[in-house]
Amino acid sequence: HANLKRFAAGLRWDDVDLIVGNTMVAYWAVFLGQALGKPAALYIHESNTPRKFFTEHGLASPEVVPLTEQAISQASRVIFTARATRQIHEPLNTGDNFRTLASWVDIQRIERFAAEHDKRALRRKYGLDPDATLVVNNGSVCQRKGQHVYIRAVDQLMKQHGASFADKGPIEFLMVGAREGLYLESIEQDIELMGLKNTKLFPETLDIYDWYRLADIFVCTSFEESFPRVLLESASFRIPIISTNVNGIPEMLVNNDEAFLIPAGDYHKLAAALKACL
Repeated sequence: HANLKRFAAGLRWDDVDLIVGNTMVAYWAVFLGQALGKPAALYIHESNTPRKFFTEHGLASPEVVPLTEQAISQASRVIFTARATRQIHEPLNTGDNFRTLASWVDIQRIERFAAEHDKRALRRKYGLDPDATLVVNNGSVCQRKGQHVYIRAVDQLMKQHGASFADKGPIEFLMVGAREGLYLESIEQDIELMGLKNTKLFPETLDIYDWYRLADIFVCTSFEESFPRVLLESASFRIPIISTNVNGIPEMLVNNDEAFLIPAGDYHKLAAALKACL
């Protein structure tokens, strides 16, 4: 609160009508709004209670938890992109300040990008086989995103059905979003131990549209999501989708119609869905 007071005193706020905080990490935006006498809106994308979110991910000391709960209860509006995520936080909706507003993407922008970028040229840009079937998993490589499940599914798929895909030509399984850390090291080690020569990692990038455009199949293996942008984007690029059915994802996509939706962590069902897509 002392830091917020100094921050508020150091800037001019006359022309500001609304303070917006994005994600629970920005809970302090509500207290800033209160200090300035301005309304504050808090967007929550985390499908976890504040206590579980901050303590499990080691993001803050325990003292932050009651402050976040207070901010959620006292914000002028708390906006959720999925009903499932809102339901998790509903006990804090003591002032009827919760609202649900689905997320969105600019479909026209995506369609222009697809029309202006050749799939084969993009594949050559990243050193990929222009004629291969490419299965892409976009998202920060971290435990919550479940890339360890992805590579186990690839391992099972190729051991059980690899020979049956011989007439389809090369198949490559890609993960885009690698960031340094122990989890990435464990993923790299598992790929080596399993001998997955057709499985590759690429670093985090701002050029994410490239990877939708060059993909043949999109896979989301997350254990926790709200209304994930990657699924809106992959659907807009008209790519077949396999995803876990957690939180708000079933609100976005119809199983066995618009996507294959599978239980999180089940690499057997993921391998079966990959086989069906291929």
